[in-house]
Amino acid sequence: MLHCWALLQHHQKWLKRKDEAPPKRQKSTNSIEFAGVEDIDEDGVQNEDGRGRSPTHCSTGPTDKRPPGRKAEKEKLKKGSDSGIYKEMFQKMITARKEKKQENETRWMEVKAMEERKATIEERKATIEERKVAIEEEKLRIMSEKAMNKKLEQEQKIMFMDNSCLDDDQKAYMSAVSAQILTARMGTFVGGTSGGVTGSSC
Repeated sequence: MLHCWALLQHHQKWLKRKDEAPPKRQKSTNSIEFAGVEDIDEDGVQNEDGRGRSPTHCSTGPTDKRPPGRKAEKEKLKKGSDSGIYKEMFQKMITARKEKKQENETRWMEVKAMEERKATIEERKATIEERKVAIEEEKLRIMSEKAMNKKLEQEQKIMFMDNSCLDDDQKAYMSAVSAQILTARMGTFVGGTSGGVTGSSC
C-alpha cells in the first residue's frame, strides 16, 4: 500500500484532490486538555465505560429558560392593562349615559314649564273672554232696559193723553192703542213684573 502511495502521491490527480480538500480543524485547547483526563464521578470512582457521572447542577452552563412565574406575571400584567382599558371605557359609558339622562330630564322640565306657562296664558285668555262676554251681556241688558223704559214712557204718554182736542177718528185710534197697551201691561203684571205708569197730561 505504501509503495502505491509513493508512486502516486506526485500524480496530478492526487495533487488536485489535496488542494481541493478542506483544511483539517485543530482540536481546541479545552478538548486537548481534557482528552487525557479520566471521567470521575462525585465519589472519585471512574465509571466502567470510562465516562463519569453526569455533572451536578453547579457545573451546568447557564440556561435560556426564564425564571418561573415571569410569563404568568407578564400575562397578568397584560390582562390587568386590558381590564383597565375596559374599565375606563365602561366608566365613560356610564358617565355619558348619566349626562344623557340629565339632559333629557332638563329638557323635559323645560318643556313642562313651557306647557304650564301656555296653559296659564290660555286660562287668562279664557277669563278675559268670559269677562268680555259678561260685559257684552251687561251692555245688552242696559240697552234693553233703556229701550223698555223708552217704550213705557211712550205708552204712558198715550194712555194719559188729553184727547179733547182730537177729532172722532183720532179719538177712536187713540182709544184702540190705549186698550192694546192696557192689555199688554195687564199681562205683564200677571207675569210677575211691574212697570210703573205715571200719569201726565199733554
